[in-house]
Amino acid sequence: PFGEVSTYLRLPAGERRLTITPANGDTPLIAETVTVAPDTPYTVAVTGEVGAEADRPPAPLVLNDADDSGDDTVAIRLVHAAPDAPPVNAVLVDDGQPAFFPVAYGEVDAVFAMIVENPIQIRTAEGDPIGEFSVDATYGDLVTLFATGYRTPDDEPGQEAFDLLSV
Repeated sequence: PFGEVSTYLRLPAGERRLTITPANGDTPLIAETVTVAPDTPYTVAVTGEVGAEADRPPAPLVLNDADDSGDDTVAIRLVHAAPDAPPVNAVLVDDGQPAFFPVAYGEVDAVFAMIVENPIQIRTAEGDPIGEFSVDATYGDLVTLFATGYRTPDDEPGQEAFDLLSV
């Protein structure tokens, strides 16, 4: 279901066929070949929309989860997967400083931060607030923040409101 995250699966290195099918369907949304490096963790997410009114077709986003943040920082990635949102920034609420450059739909930006617990406000690149979210992490972690859902769910193919999913 939307917003759900599975556990990691172990796959042998090499080219692998990635097929993603809706839980209640038989026709794959995505069928592509991806290359898996040895001993490398990945996150695979599906971005886009499904349905007759969809403006953005489903697409896989494969993220390398190898992390070299060290024990005194947290590696944080922001993935923009909210189909109707313009480019977004994440701003640290405590000091108002942008934590990321503007991230457009389907793009990813990463930073190494000295924070473990800090509220983050998601704003449009122009500075208009979209929402405020808590991020909890442990030093040495890699945290991926997925901006998901819709800013205006009533006008879109899906009904999921904008959210920040922390993985």
